[in-house]
Amino acid sequence: MNFLNKKAAMSGTTILLIIVGVVVAAQYLGYLDLGKVSGTSEDTTKETSYCGVEDTTVTFAGLDAYNNSAIGGTHSYQINNVGSWQSVTDAATVTLSPGDSLKIYWGGAEHPDVSTATVPCSGTYVTDSKLWNRAGAVVDSGETIKVFNENNLVVPGDSTVNITLAANDVNDYVYQVWGTAKQAFAPHGALVIFEATGSAYDSIGLSNGNKVDVPTWYRVSSTANSVWAYEIPAIIESTKVIGEIKIDVSTSTPVGDTNDINASIFSKDYYFDNIANEYKLGYEDEDFAKSFKEWATQIIDITS
Repeated sequence: MNFLNKKAAMSGTTILLIIVGVVVAAQYLGYLDLGKVSGTSEDTTKETSYCGVEDTTVTFAGLDAYNNSAIGGTHSYQINNVGSWQSVTDAATVTLSPGDSLKIYWGGAEHPDVSTATVPCSGTYVTDSKLWNRAGAVVDSGETIKVFNENNLVVPGDSTVNITLAANDVNDYVYQVWGTAKQAFAPHGALVIFEATGSAYDSIGLSNGNKVDVPTWYRVSSTANSVWAYEIPAIIESTKVIGEIKIDVSTSTPVGDTNDINASIFSKDYYFDNIANEYKLGYEDEDFAKSFKEWATQIIDITS
């Protein structure tokens, strides 16, 4: 090897050593991750799921929550939160794709409700939902709403039993809202509205209710009346929703039927919002129309 070849070899070796030194130093100082350079990072080694099924036959099956019987009727569904809602009869099938997300409005005549589902990687899939029967849930008002007076007697609303009040009284009275066996009066909650002569009462409260705005559709029976609205928990089967009504009397004295308190209860139900293109829960729709399915009233007789 001549002198020039030896010099070139030494120069190459020197350059190689310098490059190696720079790489080692960069890795030591954290500037270089050889794992990422070599393509062995964590992100590139994760397994990805694969579904070999192209189509899934989906059956829409609404079931009564009490006895598992088919509810029948026509339902609606939306795919992947976009587009129009499609109709499908109960127990009918639709061909969808694995991974599709579904919003379903169960429109059985007496079982309205909403649920969600995701189509699995399978050739067939049954999407079902346990739905509470609402038929006949409104029973005699005195059996749905019970108010107990100071003697622990039920005030039936026919003047045979009363609540006795005097000016400036602030008293609590036990109330109960009863459901119906095998059914649900209000599976998503309910609204209780008290209406009474405004000059007679400073307020009427509800211990376990959240105070809310009075729905736009509600019309007071007299311009002299005041209204108070409260939301209470769900009423399912014969479960009792129990609380206390707090009646705050003004300086005037309530006398007889002229100052009775009217108590009404309305179920919270789904309605279709045409603007938002979805089903929503409430007591009135986007046009302020009534959306409740069940309701009941009770007169609370007052005497002095």
